[in-house]
Amino acid sequence: IGYHVLLSKNEISIYNESKKLLFSRKVNGSKLISDSENVYIGNYIITKDLKITTYPYIIKDVAVLKNENIPKGEIKILWSYSLNLEIKSKPVAFNNNLYIASTNGKIIALNNGNLIWDYRLPFIITGHLTITNNSIIATCWDNNIYALSFDGKLLWKIPLDSDVTLGVAWDGIEIYALSDDGYLYELKDGKIINQYKVGKWPIAGPFISLSGKVYSIDAMGYL
Repeated sequence: IGYHVLLSKNEISIYNESKKLLFSRKVNGSKLISDSENVYIGNYIITKDLKITTYPYIIKDVAVLKNENIPKGEIKILWSYSLNLEIKSKPVAFNNNLYIASTNGKIIALNNGNLIWDYRLPFIITGHLTITNNSIIATCWDNNIYALSFDGKLLWKIPLDSDVTLGVAWDGIEIYALSDDGYLYELKDGKIINQYKVGKWPIAGPFISLSGKVYSIDAMGYL
């Protein structure tokens, strides 16, 4: 099955061969990239079966490696940095910088193995960091969500109803966060615009689907 993909004014639309609109939504990119199977735009990857994945960074280009083009030999370590910290969350990379959060609340930024800055939150961080257009979003067990600038300055913080152990999701426009007491928050420009009651003690999520729906999985295994 073939698809027709149209990008106009930061809105992507996908049509089938009969020119029927399958879906359309605003995106945070102005350049379409394809590897002949998937479509990449902004921080979205749209697969050939129309499933969407969001990443906490902007995809600017892709490279397709065939077996014969994969370099042979051992992987070489370019640099290392001793953290002496416990890490539970996934680090994120953006503009040649690496951002890492530790369980003691410290967020550090590294460039080529050198410390650029660090910022301390008041309590535990276990959720992954998320990169938006202009900030790094961190969740904390002190009931707050924090936004830091790329040079390590606090932009804003938002108190929620309870601890936030999971990282947030970003759809290119809005941020979605899950609290441990089972509320899904919709945030924009440092403010709460909506909140919804979901399952308590979420263990996974939030996830954003191709159609823009937001999903989570609670401690009882309910989606």
